[in-house]
Amino acid sequence: MYTNDARIVMTLDAGGTNFVFSAIQGGLEIVDPVVLPACADCLENAQTGMMDGTRFGRLQKKVYDLDDEISFFAFARGEAVEVSVPGTNRKVGYDPCKRTGVILSRQGANRSIAMGAYVFALNHLSE
Repeated sequence: MYTNDARIVMTLDAGGTNFVFSAIQGGLEIVDPVVLPACADCLENAQTGMMDGTRFGRLQKKVYDLDDEISFFAFARGEAVEVSVPGTNRKVGYDPCKRTGVILSRQGANRSIAMGAYVFALNHLSE
């Protein structure tokens, strides 16, 4: 059915101890999957490298465990600084910190997906 479909579908399998990212086109996996550990502490320390041996963090974002109160407030606070808008006297807040929050669902994946679809449908009723 989808063998002639030119669209690319990005996939995330987060059903266990790893996150597995991949891409599918025409019913076939078109890239090697990227596998990352599912725990926030492990993600932040995950390393990858270049052919010359240079090592760097696999994630560009800082990962916060939103179940932990201290980590949650650090995530919400951010690292905003004021920057000047060129050609004006205005200053605006800018947060250069790339971050993502990880939280354990207490309602299960099926219910979370169903609730997300329900909210999406409600937001698009007027269209």
